[in-house]
Amino acid sequence: MASQHLLGVDAVPQPGAVVFNFKSALPTVPMITIWRSPNNVNADMIPQNQVAVSFGPNTTDHSVRVEGLPQASHLIYKVSVGDPAHSPMPVEEVDFVNTLSRFCLIEIVSIKFLTTGFSDDGARVDLNLAMYDGAGRLGEKLMITGDQFGSHVAWQNNSVDNGQVFDHPFGGFLRIENAPDRVVPWVIMSQSDGFDILGTLEPDSLPDGIESGRSGGAHSATAMVHLDLPRSVGEEPWRPFVMETGPTTASFTITARVQGIVTDPLPPIPVSIHFHPGRFG
Repeated sequence: MASQHLLGVDAVPQPGAVVFNFKSALPTVPMITIWRSPNNVNADMIPQNQVAVSFGPNTTDHSVRVEGLPQASHLIYKVSVGDPAHSPMPVEEVDFVNTLSRFCLIEIVSIKFLTTGFSDDGARVDLNLAMYDGAGRLGEKLMITGDQFGSHVAWQNNSVDNGQVFDHPFGGFLRIENAPDRVVPWVIMSQSDGFDILGTLEPDSLPDGIESGRSGGAHSATAMVHLDLPRSVGEEPWRPFVMETGPTTASFTITARVQGIVTDPLPPIPVSIHFHPGRFG
């Protein structure tokens, strides 16, 4: 009767993830465990160093993407496939892998104010821009660097006419280090004293969608877009994108572009793993 074997594990690194491709002689639910290896040596696989455990479907031809890993990091992985009908001990392969690094650049090229909320010209307009993790479960706000620095960037003008266009309202490039698989730029516009009434305005986590409204004498509206970033090493071409509020009382259209850059900054790990079954679990 056939016994379980693990055939040819290929660990393909990505920024913040690794894809494991392999075959097993018998159908099985594989388990993949990953630990940090901070010293680039044969580190103990202990709970303090563990960063992920993932399972794949019950099959013989496996492709499992393990997400939520630190970028540009030395890691140790263990792939385990079982054969509970014939052996209580799983078949395992242990080795090193390095994750990749990714950052993205976003340039807000121009903004056109379709309506400012006033019928008269010369309205005061305020803008806030924030970036969010569109791939993570929590949708966390991302830190912005580049021409600006902080959790958001702002622009204000005391005299904006309906239909007026402004170039580069937030300056030059906005940069996101350790960028997730998907970033979400989000912009809110308010006229009059809206920011004074509503506060800082950008939420701590990714909003569900665009909104518009009025608070006191101030109209406001938001726009957002989901941007997927590359996962393979290289510099992708600049991609244009547009952000729009829709036909609200205060409305605008943003023309922008994005570029994702993935690098492999860590050298290969030359140290071989010496597997001792009693040490791992």
